[in-house]
Amino acid sequence: MDDLNSYLAQLLIRTPPLQARPPLQARPPLQARPPLQACESQGPRDFHRFSELPLEIREMIWTFSFPGARSIRVRPTLPKDGLLPLHSDRNKPQRLLVKFSYEDNNPIAALQTSGESRKAALSVYRGFIENGIYFCPDRDTLLFTGLKEMFRMLLFSGARLHSIVRLLTNTLDYEASQLAGQCARSSTTLKWSAPFLEHITTQSYVIRRGQCGRRALRPGAVH
Repeated sequence: MDDLNSYLAQLLIRTPPLQARPPLQARPPLQARPPLQACESQGPRDFHRFSELPLEIREMIWTFSFPGARSIRVRPTLPKDGLLPLHSDRNKPQRLLVKFSYEDNNPIAALQTSGESRKAALSVYRGFIENGIYFCPDRDTLLFTGLKEMFRMLLFSGARLHSIVRLLTNTLDYEASQLAGQCARSSTTLKWSAPFLEHITTQSYVIRRGQCGRRALRPGAVH
């Protein structure tokens, strides 16, 4: 028993005292990770074996490069003397003899890339206008702009509002029908839109309903 007590006493002497643990330190706040950046491919960007693909695949690829539905901008070319001649024919609606410009449009890129791409594009865009502008009557729409000045010229000449609307409508419809006549195989007619004319038509309807009285529409009231 004395030996056991002696052994325990020596064990207590040899064992170092327990030290207090240091206080826990607060962790630093998490920082937001930087956004991932797209890795640029180090491979070649040009596909040099395009000509080795089957013809059907190449034509399909060219078709994917064509633009979708377009609005072809059309602007009238007004005479400098301020006179708008009329085309009168008993068998046809009365219209204005006005030329239109299509220079505000860009040609389709596939028409200028290669002979093969041009052939594929011409199978869809069969109508030719001017300055290398082609159109597809099944996709594209003529957007007539610059009609405000024509309206003013007709209004100051003494024409009534309903006559002006009829003349402008017949003139634009004739221009669209002339272009659509180039594509006899088209299943649809060439659509056209004229925001200014639509506004005038709405004003004409309001006047006919008597909501604006019997006064003529002022040029400055139309935008």
